[in-house]
Amino acid sequence: MNKIDAIAERHKYPLKKIYIINASKRTTKLNAFFSGIGKTKTIGIFDNLLDKMSEDEVVAILAHEIGHAKGKHMLRRLPLMILQFLPLLSILALLIGCEPLSLAFGFSETNIAFELETGLGLLSPAMIVLQMLGNIQSRKHEYEADAFEVSSEGAAPSISAMKKLVRENFSNLTPHPFVVFAASNLNIIVRSGS
Repeated sequence: MNKIDAIAERHKYPLKKIYIINASKRTTKLNAFFSGIGKTKTIGIFDNLLDKMSEDEVVAILAHEIGHAKGKHMLRRLPLMILQFLPLLSILALLIGCEPLSLAFGFSETNIAFELETGLGLLSPAMIVLQMLGNIQSRKHEYEADAFEVSSEGAAPSISAMKKLVRENFSNLTPHPFVVFAASNLNIIVRSGS
């Protein structure tokens, strides 16, 4: 049994829920992802990631994605995602087809495109705040998945895989100081909330 079979069995994650994505025809990026809740949980691994990583590195990345599954991260994100979409749908439902709004802005009849744009403009400030909350929650889940990965497979393959991901995906290792400041403050908020 290879190491991928072994980690799936050890964490009771069914191999039939792990898919190889034929992404190399469309991108050079190396990636893996977790999606779904309940019986629809799925892990996708890009084929080009398999080509460029050692087996230990692939297993470490797989452990990270299994960490998302074990942490029920998609299920935990669901309330915030609903909170993000309910106001959007409510405002759009009120504005689309609202003839007085279109007439007030000089249209001779209902203009759905204008009403849609107006609704999105009105919601932009609220959506920015909700998106920030989503980013904080997402970062927290990434830290949890990283911790699961290291506890499962050790630090060495995780570090090696991360270095390859940074190099192959052309990640910015010297971001603008404001980005570093924002990320540092975000880490403080995320860690103090756990």
